[in-house]
Amino acid sequence: MNILDIITVTKDDLDGVTSTIKSTGKMRSAPGVRHIIVDSSDDGTTEKVKRLASIQQNIDYIRQAPSGISAAFNLGLSLSKAEWVWFLNGGDEVHPD
Repeated sequence: MNILDIITVTKDDLDGVTSTIKSTGKMRSAPGVRHIIVDSSDDGTTEKVKRLASIQQNIDYIRQAPSGISAAFNLGLSLSKAEWVWFLNGGDEVHPD
């Protein structure tokens, strides 16, 4: 069972979600931490985000047709099985320390 699921929602912001994914790397290397990416980007950006997520450890990539940020957060939450959930928007970063 996961201790922490980090849920990130993104749409058409490859640079932002890239920085968020990079910032969670140290946390994702710990046992029981998973990052869920819910992406509603256009086709070109979606493929890039999907590829980026696929080469990282402990990331689940989910594609959702654009239906609003609340729906995206709710989808991420419905997929979480962790004891704790942290919503970290695309473009936001974990402090390095």
